[in-house]
Amino acid sequence: MTGVCPANVVNSVKAGAKAATFVMRDAAALAATYGAVPRYDEKFGEMTFSYQKVYNGTTATGLATSCTASRTAWYQDARGWALRAALVTKYRIGGITAWTFGMEEPLAMESIRQVAKEIAPDQVTVSASIDNSTIDYGNPITVTATFSIKDKSPVAGVPVRIEGKSAGDTNWRTLATVVTGPDGKIEKAVLVGKSTAVRVYSDSSWERTEGSSSEFPIVVNRLLVISAPGTVKASQTTVISGNIRPRAAGASVQLEKLVGKEWKPVDQAVMTDSQGNFSLNLSAQSRGVNSYRISVAADSLWSVISSPTFNIIVR
Repeated sequence: MTGVCPANVVNSVKAGAKAATFVMRDAAALAATYGAVPRYDEKFGEMTFSYQKVYNGTTATGLATSCTASRTAWYQDARGWALRAALVTKYRIGGITAWTFGMEEPLAMESIRQVAKEIAPDQVTVSASIDNSTIDYGNPITVTATFSIKDKSPVAGVPVRIEGKSAGDTNWRTLATVVTGPDGKIEKAVLVGKSTAVRVYSDSSWERTEGSSSEFPIVVNRLLVISAPGTVKASQTTVISGNIRPRAAGASVQLEKLVGKEWKPVDQAVMTDSQGNFSLNLSAQSRGVNSYRISVAADSLWSVISSPTFNIIVR
């Protein structure tokens, strides 16, 4: 500040006076009014320019007077906004906000858009596998998976769902949950009650996309348990019993005998009861060693299944 300011501004135009404000979009016009050229300050990440303003008038006693105020203006242009938007990525903060909208210069919002596109969530890649694609009912499968992002860094501490979807299902259902370790890996034993497709899935967040593995079809076979004698008398009718699991009524069970190289049905098929149990009567057979097996017919949910061959000695 130089000179003596007129009485009408002497209290506001002085060294140490409160800084004035101006609208960001008007900064270029303000600088041009005073013949100033704005420059970008790398240290502060803002535009700045300096100018002088002369105030003419009279003192409180009526004498003519004049003073010159030197001022420095600071404001954020598109580069300044982009620099601050980049802090979201650098410090993993939730976002940025502006005090008011509509006062920025036209390119400021566009710079924010460009930064937002560049800091899109990390793409999560899931590499998964299962140890068996065909199992007997009651046996587990082991699911393993690795979660990583584009640069191969592991995604640690992420909640993961192992999901299943069977024929007729419209939605995936949760079979098990697990959290990725420091190496981004999971391993989990899972029981599957029926044939189903299995996948590994993690939800998205602001910093990463959802993670979804390929689908793995799992075939689950009924478990067939049988009880048969090792020897019988030629004139004796024998009972062969057993059950299927999961337990279900109405499954067709057939006893078969190996004749030459072909399996032939023995008597009529029987149906399982409500507990999945069955009994088959084997009528008197000729002496010798006979080979048998039991088959359970396929239905809408289960494939056909046959027991291992068992031998009965007929005396």
